[in-house]
Amino acid sequence: MTGGMRQVPHTSFLTFPALGLLLLAVSCSDGGRGPSATAPIETVVGATPDEVLVGAGNIATCGGDGDEATANLLDAIPGTVVTLGDNAFPHGTLADYTNCYDPSWGRHKPRTYGVLGNHDYDTGNATGAFDYFGDRAGPRDLGYYSIDLGAWHVIVLNDNIPFGPGSAQDQWLVNDLAANTQRCTLAMWHVPLFLSSNFDGYTVNDDRRPLWNRLYTAHVDLVLNGHVHHYERFAPMQPDGTRDDATGIREINVGTGGESMDEVTTVAIHPNSEVRGFTFGVLKVTLEDGGYGWEFVPVAGETFTDSGHGACHGAAGENHAPTANPGGPYRSEDQVSFDGSASSDPDGDALAYAWDFGDGSSGTGAQPTHTYAADGTYTVSLTVTDARGSASPSVQTTATIGNLPPTVNAGGDARTGPGFFTLHATFSDPGANDAPWSYDISWGDGFSTQGATSSQSDEISPSHLYVVPGTYPVRVTVTDKDGGHGADQIALTVTLTP
Repeated sequence: MTGGMRQVPHTSFLTFPALGLLLLAVSCSDGGRGPSATAPIETVVGATPDEVLVGAGNIATCGGDGDEATANLLDAIPGTVVTLGDNAFPHGTLADYTNCYDPSWGRHKPRTYGVLGNHDYDTGNATGAFDYFGDRAGPRDLGYYSIDLGAWHVIVLNDNIPFGPGSAQDQWLVNDLAANTQRCTLAMWHVPLFLSSNFDGYTVNDDRRPLWNRLYTAHVDLVLNGHVHHYERFAPMQPDGTRDDATGIREINVGTGGESMDEVTTVAIHPNSEVRGFTFGVLKVTLEDGGYGWEFVPVAGETFTDSGHGACHGAAGENHAPTANPGGPYRSEDQVSFDGSASSDPDGDALAYAWDFGDGSSGTGAQPTHTYAADGTYTVSLTVTDARGSASPSVQTTATIGNLPPTVNAGGDARTGPGFFTLHATFSDPGANDAPWSYDISWGDGFSTQGATSSQSDEISPSHLYVVPGTYPVRVTVTDKDGGHGADQIALTVTLTP
């Protein structure tokens, strides 16, 4: 009893249809014997908190310090650590984990989940990894499992044991995907389906496609791999490699944990590869309720990084506005080829391009061309709009239209003996209607030669007699019909013994 009043606790459970700040009103009465009382209550119905997932593959070796450099990054990044396979070189034995992995990444073992790589199976059954990680590498002899982090379902697969249709792992995956109730899904294993390489034509590991077939059908959002010894991010794709910004899976390979790094890839580039990096570092993935952000964090002293944002399939996540990049500034005599392909959308949405060419006309497409009728400098604007209707701010560049001078190539410096020297000069002019072109050659000894041509393909090749040894500046000037001129010069050395 308090002041003659009896306090009776009461608990109610409510389901709210939306997120945000809600104002509730609570009323009570004494059964009609007195006035009722109402009290306002503010409450916040919030989304599932973000989670951070951070990791890499190809991590530790006793013969280097790259793993220590990447472990230092983990020291400053909270959240769940994942290894993406080939965690302890050379063979993934318990001794390799104890002596090579544990002194660096091992200090984060309590918050680490392991993915197994091919080197973990150098001993035949990944005993070293299972002994070291325990159940943090999944059930012994299986190595596949799943966990929930925030609004995400995270699936760890083992591509070192059978995973094709009808296998025990495949059946487990089918059941796990069917039982998943999380809003967003991520899968991890070691060897990627798609890649870029320095081997002609090698951009896909076809035997990993069955995993993608299962995951794509279940609307999985993101796949992380760690076999290839570099960083590579791909556009969302279907299992056959077709780009699919609406329902495709984004693959990121993070084989940058510290063991070794590939040479820069230049031979076989996958058509949907968006970013490649060749720097030790870790990938930080922020798992949001309805989306995800990624950031590649390089080791100290390196500058390569990559970051962006994606939305989960079917999730009502926030749509982020795209960014327009019109390129330029541009210069031409009449027709300009514009390039807005560097425009981007953080959610990976397809873009529509709207150009204002500054002369009262407009265009569409990423790389339009436009012909101006009069000389001058024009302010050109580009706006891009994503597939969900969000438009970027308009970004401006300039297009300057006017006569452009010829570009002259007089050749390289030369040496000759006394006698006739033949010049071999060429030129180019962006104005196809700038003929005829006159040229003037100063031979450097007080003499000159003049001429004209109506074709840019004609070589300027007169000869001149030199008698006295010395070094002569030979200068070629070409002038178009509108008075625009360009020049180039070589040093000609005349010696008695060329």
